[in-house]
Amino acid sequence: MKAVVSFWDGGFFMGDMMRNRVRLCLSIGLAGIALVGVAGLFAPVLWQGEMINPFRPQILAASLTTLAASILLRDKLLINLAIVVMTLNALPMGERFITMQRLPAPAGEVHNRISIVSANVLYDNYEFERIMTMVRRENPDIFVAVETSPPWLYGLKPLRTLYPYRMTPDLGIFGMSVYAKRPFKAHIEHVGRSDMPLAKLHFDDLTLFVAHPMPPATKRLTQENTHYLEILAERVKATPGNVIIAGDLNTTLWSRNMAPLLAEKVQWPHGSGLTHTWPSDRPWLAIQIDHIFAKGATAGSYKVLQAVGSDHYPVRADLSF
Repeated sequence: MKAVVSFWDGGFFMGDMMRNRVRLCLSIGLAGIALVGVAGLFAPVLWQGEMINPFRPQILAASLTTLAASILLRDKLLINLAIVVMTLNALPMGERFITMQRLPAPAGEVHNRISIVSANVLYDNYEFERIMTMVRRENPDIFVAVETSPPWLYGLKPLRTLYPYRMTPDLGIFGMSVYAKRPFKAHIEHVGRSDMPLAKLHFDDLTLFVAHPMPPATKRLTQENTHYLEILAERVKATPGNVIIAGDLNTTLWSRNMAPLLAEKVQWPHGSGLTHTWPSDRPWLAIQIDHIFAKGATAGSYKVLQAVGSDHYPVRADLSF
């Protein structure tokens, strides 16, 4: 057999045949990454784009990997192409980071501080005690839960001893519940063809919206998700005073359908935006779709809590107004 001759190539040995194979693989990979990145720019017109945009950090990591491999090959064409592809994915992320309204972390003792924990409990997850242990440990002023199916409404009944004020309607698998230490008046509207609930709770000094739109998994569901978030933004715009928004929004900072809320200058607590709330069992797909926003706040912190058996991690925010 004819041997493949190896040669010195800027720091490592590689045969001609292997080099060509690596170049071909990198070219195909860059083309695929570029195609995916461009598709995301056309969301929501191209509905698949809203499934792509949440994973821009992963796409950026893939493009950085191809850039590193191209540099090792010392292939100028591939290096330039990798830089273009990396920029294509980095720019939408950078634009959102620049335009998002960030809150500083609270410092020292603040009298008008509100703590809120939000959790997608997952309707067919029956680890009620893990949720209640988490709530008792965190002891928030307000606890928000979505996907509270009828079994969850029953399983969370012990929280009534901690929270005298509650909203616990039976809305099936897409139910939402709120447990609070102070009184409120609640109104629930149903949005879109899927009749997804959107709750508005009036406290003495603030308004809380609890939201849970459909995930953008099909063309119709993408339209539903976009419409729901537009309605939510309209409701926030029409609400005077201090506002909190909490829930599983099935969207990320990078998603196009986040634009209406960003236009309303919702505030992101310190620590929010680039973290992992879903899926709890597949860290390579890590994205943040569980959010707590504010309007009118002066400071705020956000953190992801320990797993509670759901495919979502619960989240906590401490907000100062």
